[in-house]
Amino acid sequence: IRETINGLTFNYSYNSSNSRSPATEFANSWGWNGSGKYLAKFSNDNFIYLANIPILGELFKLFSDYKNVKFYFTPQSFNAGLTTKRNYRFTKVRTVGVEADVSRNFTASRNAGFKWNITSGGFFNISTTYKLSIASSLLYLLTDQNGNSRSEDEIWNDIFNGHMFGHDNNYSQTIGFNLKPKMPSLLSLDKYFTITSSYSVTYNWKNNFSQAELGRSAGWGNRISGSLQVKLKSIMTPVFELLNGDTKKSNKKSTYRKPPSKYSKNKSQNVDAQLKDQDDKNKSNNSADSLAIIDDTPSSFSKALGLMLGTIQYILFDYDQVSFNFSQNNTQGNSGLLATATGFGNFWGATQDDDIGPSRLYQLGLTSDVGPRAKGGTLSDKFSQKNKFTIKTRRPLWKGANVDVNWNIGWGYNKSVSLYVDSLSGEHIITNTTASGTLDRSFMTLPLAGASIKAVNDAYNPNSDDPNSSLSGAFVEGLESIPLLASLPLFQDLAQYIPRPNWRIRWSGLEKLPMVGKIFKRASLNHAYSSKYVQGWKINADGIEETQTQKISYGFSPLVGLNLTFAELWGGNIIGNIKYSTKKDYTLALATKATTETFSNDINIALSFAKSGFDLPLFGLALKNDIEVSMAYTQGQNSVLIYSMGDDFKEEGTPQDGTKRVTIEPRIKYVMSARVTLSLFYKRTSIEPEGASRIPATTTNEAGLDVHISIQ
Repeated sequence: IRETINGLTFNYSYNSSNSRSPATEFANSWGWNGSGKYLAKFSNDNFIYLANIPILGELFKLFSDYKNVKFYFTPQSFNAGLTTKRNYRFTKVRTVGVEADVSRNFTASRNAGFKWNITSGGFFNISTTYKLSIASSLLYLLTDQNGNSRSEDEIWNDIFNGHMFGHDNNYSQTIGFNLKPKMPSLLSLDKYFTITSSYSVTYNWKNNFSQAELGRSAGWGNRISGSLQVKLKSIMTPVFELLNGDTKKSNKKSTYRKPPSKYSKNKSQNVDAQLKDQDDKNKSNNSADSLAIIDDTPSSFSKALGLMLGTIQYILFDYDQVSFNFSQNNTQGNSGLLATATGFGNFWGATQDDDIGPSRLYQLGLTSDVGPRAKGGTLSDKFSQKNKFTIKTRRPLWKGANVDVNWNIGWGYNKSVSLYVDSLSGEHIITNTTASGTLDRSFMTLPLAGASIKAVNDAYNPNSDDPNSSLSGAFVEGLESIPLLASLPLFQDLAQYIPRPNWRIRWSGLEKLPMVGKIFKRASLNHAYSSKYVQGWKINADGIEETQTQKISYGFSPLVGLNLTFAELWGGNIIGNIKYSTKKDYTLALATKATTETFSNDINIALSFAKSGFDLPLFGLALKNDIEVSMAYTQGQNSVLIYSMGDDFKEEGTPQDGTKRVTIEPRIKYVMSARVTLSLFYKRTSIEPEGASRIPATTTNEAGLDVHISIQ
């Protein structure tokens, strides 16, 4: 009872209406919908220890890290549901000669799903989820071939004799697999590495009833993802400590000479005196029987090697954790399926049959072969892929300061094929193919390091055999700063696919610096740099890849950002924020041999003073009052320049559109009590055109007084 009856939920509703009006002779409508749901939750104790299985379990006992691996023989939850809806509407207007309007619909939808953590405590730790949703129509049962309404007996007789859910028109299925591997304790791998991965795919099938032969289509979209976290510092610190220890040990200046045989054990009390006398003799006659003088001072070579190792460790390996993340999204779509079924039987069945829909591999997103196609029509196959790979890490710079560094690259591919299926032979004839793609990666362009639009024009050769290719390469070469990888022969061909670092720096605790702490309670500094290169390409009619668009953007957001809390003043607190950000975009148009530069910068300054709990005598009463005074200043500027590349190049560019916007907003908020609040504000906004902009200069002034009184 607990797992069956208690898991069932039913709902039903019915509504009807009748009306008439001067325009409508009669209107009648009714509708009902019902649903039933089932939810079962299984015990988390439904598992067995694989180590307890006879014979096979002995294998698991050999691995101490995985001897407690559990296998769950039931899912943790299962759900299913059915929803049906039916409605009818009859409207007869009073206009002579106009037929009555009748509309009707009858639909059903089904869904099911489960969640299953299959294993835990093992190496892979597999879990899966499954969701199924099917929409269908029973509208065809409501009328006969002539469009006349059928009786309820006929309708329900057909439903319970083979037409339970009608004709399916939409089928959606999602299945996902997750792996959370547990690394073995061998060499402390479980402490240094964390791995996760997942795979999910959604399969869709649709049936357009208006197209009997060519209306069925199917497609899938999958996502593959994986991540690896490496505690790099924990791994490499012992290695460098060992290297430094071996270096110091092997580079000590030391000599040893055998002591004279006359030093016996029973004369040990005179050893020190005799050693001193013998050492004096060594200095005078350099005797071979002298005692060793041991010098533990590291040699110059040892110091240099230790410094080099320390530098390498600081630059390359002093990162607490490095994260590697990869994801891939694929989509596939095919039209004109010959099979009339959804493919449910192929997915769960033991055999595969093309007559009942796409195969299991297709539904799992592992193949693009959708099966037999309908004849005598123009069909389409579409495929797209998007990949993304990122590396993220963080490291300390000095006390209170940290830097986050990230690298990312993404690439995508789209392909569309139009084909015709011969009505007699069934042969597939490709009539058209288009392919395009994109590449984007983190970039590095710094004007102070020589990157400029002038450098692009200097690298461009308009007289080359392929001017477009020359301009495309010059665009990247001229705007890239510190192209170390491109200068190395090994990476010349791969440099365009290797991401460059972007970063974010936060320095907190500035108040601990000399003199700063006397002014501020807390102070922090922020700085962030991001840059991106985007390229779009397509395959032309000759089957050659050609670049369509290129764009490089970079910005500091912020270049400098300060968060300040001043020392207490007049019994209150002053908080300030200052931020300056800037951004530039360069877009190359190969067709016109021109580059468009879009520039913007913003300055934001905000100061506020707040004091609470002070007494202000009013009408003989001493009330506890709060006051807050704030000032905000914002200045933004944007401009657009166009550079013609080649002989007509002008370093200053051709101004296009541009504006400068300044906003000043002081505000005073006064709280007399919990029920009375007063605010006074003023805002001034000015907009000035720049460059070739034709908009007029405008100034807007706003002022206001807000009074809030709460009466209870």
